[in-house]
Formats: sequence, structure tokens, C-alpha cells
Amino acid sequence: QWSNKSKVEALDSISSPHHLSEVVSRTLANACSVLLFAHGNTTKTEVKAICARVEECFASKAYAGRQGKVEDLSKRMVQLEEGADLNCLLTHPNPKEPNSCCYSYFQLGQDTPRLHALASLMAHLLKEPVFSTLRTKQQLGYIVWRGIEVSNGIIGYYIQIVSGMYQANFINQRIQEFLESFFSQNLKMMSAEDFAQAKKSLTGKYEEKDVRMDRENSRYWTEINTSRYHFNRRLGIVGCLRKLALKDVIGLYEKKLLPGSPSRAYMSVQIGSQHKKEHPEGEQKQPPPPSPGSPGGLEANEKKEEVTVRGKADDESPWINFKAMSPLFPERSHIYTSQLRKAAL
Repeated sequence: QWSNKSKVEALDSISSPHHLSEVVSRTLANACSVLLFAHGNTTKTEVKAICARVEECFASKAYAGRQGKVEDLSKRMVQLEEGADLNCLLTHPNPKEPNSCCYSYFQLGQDTPRLHALASLMAHLLKEPVFSTLRTKQQLGYIVWRGIEVSNGIIGYYIQIVSGMYQANFINQRIQEFLESFFSQNLKMMSAEDFAQAKKSLTGKYEEKDVRMDRENSRYWTEINTSRYHFNRRLGIVGCLRKLALKDVIGLYEKKLLPGSPSRAYMSVQIGSQHKKEHPEGEQKQPPPPSPGSPGGLEANEKKEEVTVRGKADDESPWINFKAMSPLFPERSHIYTSQLRKAAL
């Protein structure tokens, strides 16, 4: 949420240990709640004793007289505009940093059992081709990550590439070209047998039992920490997976990933190195400077087909201006257990 630059400035404002104590006490008193999860070889009595000890600590000094549950201020995601690609062109502040990075994010919508199953299957089909094409064959970067991402109840798909050879805008161009070629040459041409095998493989992963306690603990804690409490979520996802057809995946891909789609909500964060990079077609062109009248480096063309945010990677002002002008998704929606059970039938 905060850049390293802002964190350093906040630390520099602390003048003494006494000042730090006052800031911490004031912060905890105004915006603090305790969520405790005990899992494993412990008894109910022991857990209650731990809770009592925590409450005892918070009952002193600044917390005295404070009653009731602290309001849960759920984070809300920016709702990206459909059909308008958002390009965040940033320069790394360290002149000695040789690497560039391109993070391509495709916002799919509010997380439901069916959309989660559909996005997971789409990501499963893309997993090997993304790596083999962009990493092994084209050698765009030494790090190539891809997969689904769920943040505050909103699910998306991402591709991230870190390169020491190419600038981020060239990597972004290659990602778009890959998405087009994979759709026409692979996904639309996929046989029913290959699709059935991929779906079976993914379903088997969701049906795997937790082989270690830390994995089970992580799964439970995620449900608690996101205020969802759907401890059998995987059952609902598996139920939806079994009902999916290839046309469903093609429809989602065509709407949400394919370049030029009027329904695509897309953001590309491109952090460029100040080092000169190689380019197959010659010298890499640098992006033009921000428009003089654009607030915080924010630009948009008349057709709203592309929005550009420019700045340095450690400068928050362009992001603050962008978020202030962007709509937000509704407060995190809850998919109740009854819906998950219905999906599993």
C-alpha cells in the first residue's frame, strides 16, 4: 500500500523512543483489532487463556474504556475500465538497477465459485505455453511468473516478466502477441480429449488432501482473514469445474484476455531500467514525457482506448490521482456456504 520512500519518510519523522511509543499507542487505540486462530494440539481452555492474556494487555492505558468491536474497514479494489488499457510507465529510481519488469494484469470480476473454477482452468491451460514461449523460446527474461490472483474478493490473471536485456514496453508488446497467437493457434484448436485431460488434472489438484498441517492451517487462515469462513471452498470449485466446457474457457479468454476486446479490463505496470537495453529491431525508443496539463502524469486519449500513468516507481502521486478518479468495486462480497454447496451438487 505504501512505497518504500513513504516508509522511510515516516521513520525519519520519529524523533525519539518516547515519540515512537506515543505513535504506536495512538495507532493501536484508534485502529486495532485482534484476530486469533488456534489450530493443532491445543485445548479450548488453553486458547481461552491466551485470549484473556491478549485482552489484558489491551485493557491498559490507551485502550482503557474502549468497548465494542473495531470497525472492519475492508479494502476495496479499483474497478478497471473495460475496453481501456491502462499502462503505468514507471522508471526505476536506482540508476544502477539493470533489470526491467512488466506486470500484466487482467481483471476478471468478483470471485465466485464458478468464475474461480473458470479462471483456474484457463490459467492451467496457459501455464506451460506462457513459460515455454516467453521464457524458453523468446528468452524475454529470467523470471516469468503467471497465474490467478484474488485480492479483496476480485479475481484476476497476471503475467510478470523480469528482464535484464529488454525494456518493459517491448516485453508488454510480446505478451500481447502471445495472447493473440495462443488464442487462435492453441485454445480454439484444442481437442476435446486434451481439454478433458486438463480439466481432470486440475480437478485432481483441488481434490488433494492436505498432506501437511501448515497447508491446512494456511487454507483455514485465509478463509478467516478474508472474513469468508468457507472452509470447504474447494468442494464448490470442484463442482463448478466438472460442469465447464471448452466454450466457457474460450468465452472468458476472448472477453477478458484477448487484445482489442471491448470487455477487457487490463492494466500493465512497466518499470523500466535507466540502463540502455537491447532490442531485436534496433535501438529501443524511450516513452515521451508526460503531457504538461496531465494531473500527476495521467493521460487519456479521446476514444478512451488507452490510459497512461507516468512517473517514477517510488512516486505515489500518479497512483493517488488515478485512484481518486477511478470507480471502486462494491464492498467485498460474501459467497455463502449454501451457494458453495449448491455449486457442488
